[in-house]
Amino acid sequence: MKQQSKIPDKTIDGAQRAIDGNFERYDNLLKGSTIIILFSILTVLFYFGLIGLLWTIPFPHLNFLHNYNGYFNWASFAIAALIFYWYRQSPLLSYLLLLLIFGITYGVTLVEASHQQGELSTRIIYAAMLFTGGFGITRLLTKRHLNILSGILNIPLWLARFVIKPMSAKY
Repeated sequence: MKQQSKIPDKTIDGAQRAIDGNFERYDNLLKGSTIIILFSILTVLFYFGLIGLLWTIPFPHLNFLHNYNGYFNWASFAIAALIFYWYRQSPLLSYLLLLLIFGITYGVTLVEASHQQGELSTRIIYAAMLFTGGFGITRLLTKRHLNILSGILNIPLWLARFVIKPMSAKY
């Protein structure tokens, strides 16, 4: 009969969460402050470009929304899905990332306002940001043999953990 290996306790109830395993893997494979700074820049570029591109896609006019039609766009649904996924992984880190997303949407509205004054097409700007961030993240993750989709979704949580860690808060 095989003996079961014990998993170290990571949470209050003694069960290790999937996000803890991801964090350990990222800590082992992504060492150094240069990598952390590079991932931070590329992640912000990726999500700024993604939300910006989704923001520019016209949302259909739905009669039952009445006056609230202007408040919904495709980026709203993407943000809701991201925050839901991040909340299921770690509630505290998802709140921090929600604040970051608020900052990104504010930046998107500023770029949109400057576009109305005759600036370059915002779609080109957002596509360039999305491509640069996505290409950089993909290259860094594939060099270290990490799953790209999982990395794109979990790297923001891993980076947000560095902000929470000095406060000794349980994420």
